[in-house]
Amino acid sequence: MLRIRVEVTLSNEEEKALKQWRRRRNTDGRLQFRAGLILDCSRGFSVKEIAERHRTSETTVSRWRQRFIDHRLDGLTTRQVSPVSERPGSPEGRKGVAGKVAKVGAALVGAGKFAADKAVNVGGELKKAKQAVADKAATVGVEVTDAGAKKAAAVGAVIVDGSKIGARNAAGAAILAAGAIQIGFRKTLDTTVPVAEWLSSTAHGLLASGLDRDLNGLLQDMVKGPPTIYDKAMDAIYNETHMGGALHRLFDGGHTLYGAFKEAVGASADDSLLQEALGAILGLARDGTTVNGLPLATWNKDLFDSVAGWLQSSFHIPKSWFYDLMTYDAVELMAASVGVVAVVLAWNTDDVEMFSKLIGGMGIAALLAANPLLLVVTVVSLAKAFHKACEKGEYTALVDGLSKGAFATGATLSAVALVGAAGGPAGMTLLVGLVAGVLASQVTENMSLADVKEFVLKNTDTVVNELNGIATGRREWWPKVTNRGLRFFWRPIG
Repeated sequence: MLRIRVEVTLSNEEEKALKQWRRRRNTDGRLQFRAGLILDCSRGFSVKEIAERHRTSETTVSRWRQRFIDHRLDGLTTRQVSPVSERPGSPEGRKGVAGKVAKVGAALVGAGKFAADKAVNVGGELKKAKQAVADKAATVGVEVTDAGAKKAAAVGAVIVDGSKIGARNAAGAAILAAGAIQIGFRKTLDTTVPVAEWLSSTAHGLLASGLDRDLNGLLQDMVKGPPTIYDKAMDAIYNETHMGGALHRLFDGGHTLYGAFKEAVGASADDSLLQEALGAILGLARDGTTVNGLPLATWNKDLFDSVAGWLQSSFHIPKSWFYDLMTYDAVELMAASVGVVAVVLAWNTDDVEMFSKLIGGMGIAALLAANPLLLVVTVVSLAKAFHKACEKGEYTALVDGLSKGAFATGATLSAVALVGAAGGPAGMTLLVGLVAGVLASQVTENMSLADVKEFVLKNTDTVVNELNGIATGRREWWPKVTNRGLRFFWRPIG
């Protein structure tokens, strides 16, 4: 259908006013919108185009365009103006309004009367219905209460019985599961403890032998480097006093764990606390891989000399052994760690002899190597073994286990000592030590204390003579070709 464009013509004042309404920020948004519609109408746009431009309906555009044509600018700022004769302020308007009000009032009065009559009727019906519902509810309530009580009692009894059965089943399942776990744990212990005992005995025998120097040397190569400001801070007292000489770490207070960190803090004004801690750890690692090791605690030099002199004069214990007992190195720390792991694995075992065998090996290694850390582990474990023996009355098993463990570790030490005294390479020493540890562990498996004593007495002289011959040069390592290839034998010299 053809749409006729109704043009709107504006005077200069109207156009100016509309543009001001359109542009001012403080103008009401609705008035801005209407001014924009009228301005587009004056520019010749169709109703459809104006509606699309302002995102509104064509009806809205037509209504405001007509109001502007009828009332100009006032039509945009006020509501639709009624004719003068119909305005409430005029006499004609007042008469018209009064008539309308009278009609509406009469209608409302009639409606109110009708509603009152209807409400009375409805109220009566509701009262009757309410009474009927109450009577019915009372009857049904009694029936439901009786039936519900009986049903609830029956269901409750079933639930109680079911709960009892479920509780008994759950308790039985829990007991079975606990038993299975305990059996599995015991089997694991039975498998693990012998392996842990053998590994501990062999490892402690090797670490307490001459191989510890080689291992410390390897570890020292990993951490060696030029002295740092933290190394100098740890040696500050020795550098000033030169007290203690080569044994100064036991007396200067800068080489215990606490002393090292104390000296490292503040050694460098530019380093953070983390860098200082790492510097102290590196310094301890370097000193811990040397022959003199690190002290467990700081001694007064005069007191140390007094105790060491008394031990040497009374028990012929060398001062060097006592110093070694007061210090530890990286290999001794490793040996103590192996001992802790082995003891933890065997802690809950019921086999007193096996647990005591583990302790016997650790004890002989700790004493021969003067390892204070391993000695502490041994003492704690020995108390546990004695408690187990007291509970079961297996004192013989305790003594047998300690003897067997000491024998197995002693066999490893003896084998390593033989190869080391002969000048054998480290690889051969390690291999011989491992084989000796395995054989000694197998041999002592079914031996008693009397058998161990007899074996030791029988072979001690042979081992001592062999070591003496090697040390004095009366025996030598001699190659010989056999039907199995090249073999080496010990032979007397001359």
